[in-house]
Amino acid sequence: ATVSPSVMAVDETISTLMYAQAAHGIQNKPVATSYLKLGEGKARLETAGASGSGGSNVQDWNQMECRLQYMQAELEEAQSALSRKHMQQQVIIDRAEAAEKDRDTLTEQLVDTKEELDQSFSRNGALLAHLKLT
Repeated sequence: ATVSPSVMAVDETISTLMYAQAAHGIQNKPVATSYLKLGEGKARLETAGASGSGGSNVQDWNQMECRLQYMQAELEEAQSALSRKHMQQQVIIDRAEAAEKDRDTLTEQLVDTKEELDQSFSRNGALLAHLKLT
C-alpha cells in the first residue's frame, strides 16, 4: 500500500485508503472439508441406515473412492519420479567414480614419467661429463 504525504500522490493515497477501508470489512469463515472424519462418519452411517436414506452415504463413499484413486495415482507418479531421480543420481555417481579412477591412473603415469625424465637427465649429465673428459 502506498500512502504518501506528498501532494503529487493524493489520488493514489486516497485510492489506497478506500481499498483498505473496504478490505477491513471482509470476514472469512473457514470451513473444514476433510474426508477423514471417522467418528462423524460412523454416526452418519448409523443414522442413514436407520432413516433409510443411503444416497448421501453412497455419494460420500464414491467421493472417497475417487479421492483414493487420485491419491494412488499421485503416489505412483511420485514413486516413478523418485526412481528416475535415483537412476540419474546413480549415473552421476558412476561417472564420478570413473573420473576419480582415471585421475588416479593419470597421476601414477605422471609420477612414472617424472621418474623416467629424472633418470634421463641423470644419464645425459653423466654422458656430458664423460664427453667433456674425452
